[in-house]
This record gives sequence, structure tokens and C-alpha cells, in this order.
Amino acid sequence: MNFTDTAFKISNTNSTGVLFYLDGKMGADEDGYGTFELETKQKIYQLESYRVSSTLSRGLSSDLNSLHGIDVNEMMASTLENEAKSENQKLLLSRYYNLSEITRNNELRKSRWNRFLLRFISESYFSFHFENYNDMIKKILLKSNFIGHKTRRGNADFIVCPPKYSTYIMESPNFVYRQTKEVSEPGHIDFIGTIADKIQVFVDRNSEYTENRIIIGKRTKSTEPGVYFIQGDKSTEEFTDTSGDKKITLMYRQAIINMDGAEDSLDVIRVRDFKRPFWKKLLFIK
Repeated sequence: MNFTDTAFKISNTNSTGVLFYLDGKMGADEDGYGTFELETKQKIYQLESYRVSSTLSRGLSSDLNSLHGIDVNEMMASTLENEAKSENQKLLLSRYYNLSEITRNNELRKSRWNRFLLRFISESYFSFHFENYNDMIKKILLKSNFIGHKTRRGNADFIVCPPKYSTYIMESPNFVYRQTKEVSEPGHIDFIGTIADKIQVFVDRNSEYTENRIIIGKRTKSTEPGVYFIQGDKSTEEFTDTSGDKKITLMYRQAIINMDGAEDSLDVIRVRDFKRPFWKKLLFIK
């Protein structure tokens, strides 16, 4: 399970293109009956160029080939592909963070009291305390249902969390481990299982220990106003300098596009450290 599959993927070798998607607006007619106006929207995108490269000295290349029988070209190409995948996941996750914070800030400002408090304190103050993993699971399911109600296209079906919070999620009886023997690749956002067999759980291995956000979202389907991952052409260049050192460069073009209203399919839960009730602290109950 690849994390980038949460966005809708499109292949296009042209440098520019146009994406069409459907959007709708709820309303009421003259008699008070509900109406739904469906409209087609479009967004123009342009592919951006990326590159990753690796250099291997002549001596090391010769030793790997003669002593270990390793195909150096294949090894370097595989390493660059893995690095490109890792960078793509980081870019997509960063886009999800930005969109989910829009949703969170809009929800916070619906309350007059919150708007007043935000004049004096930071938005990060509005975090949730959890006593146990059940509270965390309930909050995730609540957010999932909220996204389904808001978008009218189904509940949220994936989350991305730091490793320290994935531990609590895995303790829940609602968590089901993934049924695969594949080894996780280093530096990737790993799929570890599901909650209630409906919400896929991804763990960001690159996150800092102080990261306290859990992203929850709904994967984008065709013609939906979500996040699109456009993949362009890819090429590899090999170069050997006068000293015999070998350099391989992987060049590729792509774009990550979010449609208007894509933030409705994402939300974020800011978590503070688990808080024990005061009476449990007095009795030394963990």
C-alpha cells in the first residue's frame, strides 16, 4: 500500500494540462424543498522538474562488483527510485498538513469564544487530551463521520500519525494489522493496518518526536474536488568523470494539485500527551 495512492494519480507527459472535476452546491427552491446544483470546474496545472543524484567512487564501485557481485548501476538506480518515492510522500504529506490546518482553523473560528481567545493565545493551544487509546479512536471515528457529512462523498478512510501515537492506536481492539509480509522501505510513510477495517493507518517515520498532529482524510477519486498527483516523464543519466567516479541522476516531472474545496476532505487532530486524572496520579495508577 503506497501512501501516494491516497491522491488520485494521473499520468501526463505534457508540461501543462487541464483537470476537470465535479462540484455541487446545496440550496432550496421557492417552496422550501432542497436542491443540489451540479457544476463542472477546471484547473490548469504545470509540471515541475525534480532530480536526485548519487555518486560512487571508482574504487568502491570496483570492490562492490568484484567482492560482492553487486550490479552497481542497478543498485544506484534502485536507491534513487526509493529516494524519489520518499520525497514524493513528503511533498504530499506537506500538502495534506496545509489543507487540514485550513479546515481546523475554520472550525475553531466558528465559536465566538474561540475567536476571542485566539487574540491572546496560539492556535496550538486548542489540543485534545486523551486518557486512553479508546478516546483517541473515538475522536478519529468522529472526525471521519464529520468529513463524510461535510463532503457528502463518504467518510474519511485514512490517517497519518507519528510513531508515538501509532503505538496507542495499535493497542486498540478496533485495530487490524495489515496482512502482508512486505518489508517496509526506509524513510517511507508506512501502511500498518486499519481501524474498524475501514480507516487505513499510515505512520510517518520521518516525523520529529515533538510532532503532535494526526492527519485524517478521504482519498480522492476521479472527478472529485480533492488532491491530484500528476506524474510526468522520467529519465536517467549516467556520467563517469576522468577519475572513474560514477554519477547517476534521476530526473522526473510531476505536480501535486489541490482543487477548490479539497480542504473539506481533510482534517487534523492536535494531540497533547496523554493525561491521567488527578486521582489516578495520587494512587500511582498508570
